[in-house]
Amino acid sequence: MKKNPDRIRGIFAVCFFALTAVQCNQKTQVEITGELKKWHPVVFVFKGPATSEQNKDNPFLNYRLDVTFTHNNTKLVVPGYYAADGNAAQTGKDAGNIWKVHFLPPDTGIWQYSVSFRKGKNVALEDASSGKPCFFDGANGSFRVTETDKNPPDFRAMGKLHYAGQRYYRFSNGQYFLKAGAGSPENFLAYRDFDRTFSNGKTDYTKTWEAHTADWQNEDPSWQGGKGKGIIGAINYLSSMGMNSVYLIVLTLHGDGNDVWPFTGPDERYRFDCSKLDQWRIVFEHMNKKGIHIHFFLSETENEQLFETDEGLQGSNTFALSRKLFYREMIARFADLPGITFNLGEEIAEDQEKETSRGKALSTEQLRIFMRYIDSLDPWDTPIAMHTSADDGHRENLFSKFIGEPSLSCISLQLESILKGNDYVYNQTHYWIEKSAAGNHPWVVSNDEQGYFATGVWTDATDPRHDTIRQNVLWGNLMAGGAGVEYYFGYKTGCGDLDCQNWRTRENLWKQSKAALDIFRSLPFYTLQPANQLAGNKAWCLADRDLSTILVYGKNLSELRIAVPDSCRYEYTFYNPLTGQKIIGKKSRNYLPGILLYVPTKLRNTDFACVLTRIMH
Repeated sequence: MKKNPDRIRGIFAVCFFALTAVQCNQKTQVEITGELKKWHPVVFVFKGPATSEQNKDNPFLNYRLDVTFTHNNTKLVVPGYYAADGNAAQTGKDAGNIWKVHFLPPDTGIWQYSVSFRKGKNVALEDASSGKPCFFDGANGSFRVTETDKNPPDFRAMGKLHYAGQRYYRFSNGQYFLKAGAGSPENFLAYRDFDRTFSNGKTDYTKTWEAHTADWQNEDPSWQGGKGKGIIGAINYLSSMGMNSVYLIVLTLHGDGNDVWPFTGPDERYRFDCSKLDQWRIVFEHMNKKGIHIHFFLSETENEQLFETDEGLQGSNTFALSRKLFYREMIARFADLPGITFNLGEEIAEDQEKETSRGKALSTEQLRIFMRYIDSLDPWDTPIAMHTSADDGHRENLFSKFIGEPSLSCISLQLESILKGNDYVYNQTHYWIEKSAAGNHPWVVSNDEQGYFATGVWTDATDPRHDTIRQNVLWGNLMAGGAGVEYYFGYKTGCGDLDCQNWRTRENLWKQSKAALDIFRSLPFYTLQPANQLAGNKAWCLADRDLSTILVYGKNLSELRIAVPDSCRYEYTFYNPLTGQKIIGKKSRNYLPGILLYVPTKLRNTDFACVLTRIMH
């Protein structure tokens, strides 16, 4: 059966309201598309002025759409955007009279909405009362939201991922989030099936994702007569391996790839490619449906001052209008997605005295201004992160300035783990968790690049066991209380950070990562704290306050002595981190002080995990 392109957006519940705009003597028809269910993205579609991406009167800058949603004591002001003909992903059109707002209902019941639509010079970046009301301004109405009917891993079953004041992200339903996934290729979106996507650099790293076309399923989305199957198939594959996060940069101009941008062209800053961004949206929605978190990098180090440099701005507190518009557009189009983190940029502010290809690195003051601007504009409280270079001094200097900063919820560590010793990832993760907690704003700490830049994570063909990465990076981050990892593929691995388009090249590592996540998810990991002293500092330990649950990770040990009160008895299970295989032990025996466990023979010359559960009398 031929697929109806309109079904790409899901099964729609469509409602129409004939409303009278306060300032215009005309009827306004509002279309609500999507499933009117809790935590399901819904789209409000308005017919406004006929215009185009290239219209002299810039529709992105000189019109402003905001919709206020209210329910009981909740009030959300959500920015909207120009959407060409409203179906640009399929038609490729750059003109039309459609404007949209995305809404993610956080609760069931009757919701009210009221619309503000205003026109004026730069009104999108001015105060909400600036400009003059026009067209459908003043439209209002109500709609009913019912409970979600989805199941995990679909994020619509769990709600919005948000910062919860502790070292782990949490979904709206209370479920905590640990991640493992792909940190490469960083130019994931340099995909030839996206409209007007091409290389702007010396080397063409754009992708077909052909290796994953066979992973696309008949019920999956596509666009323009079958485009998109490769990238959608790649998401399907990663999800099928139990992975749940992808690192991607949405602006790589002047950077390593120089092949991803949201604008109508590489030299444009104030006009956005409606069809390309709608196609991105299709991919992002599919990612969330498949349980894949979107680590959304807003820049990379080579272009972090792109907007200010292009506008001729200098100074430690400059904030270009084009950057404000860029942030507003990204928030309006994508912030409602349940599983997304905004990262200010890859290797941000690497050297604040150093000239990059587009000017000096961002200042501390600029970074603070930017994150607070995003935080104030985003009604969904999307987590905001920062990523740094691998330089220890730079990391210390930069992150220390943001201890206690309420708008920053996550730090994304780049660590040259192979060069700095077995405990390096563990120590850095633990250090920043403790330091941020001392500032009364504990950070979510992940490791999102690791190893030497040329190698990172090797392919399975070169390193089938991935012992160093598994032992020191994956388990190092998790056992220190970290939030998880995204794996970087080095330039010399044969499937690297720019040219890779086949995630099967690291399948063994996905399996090992899933094994680790499965162990943690079987425990109340969010209650556990580092407690290496329980194992005499010979292994990494996590334990809760009353020692009812203990998780131990060790290497090359034949026995394990745990310093618990003499009266305690435990059931315990060993795990092989390479395969996830369980080896269930007998009840623990007391060898005062504490208890003594013998590591299974097959695990004595490698790494192991052990879960101890206290037997309550």
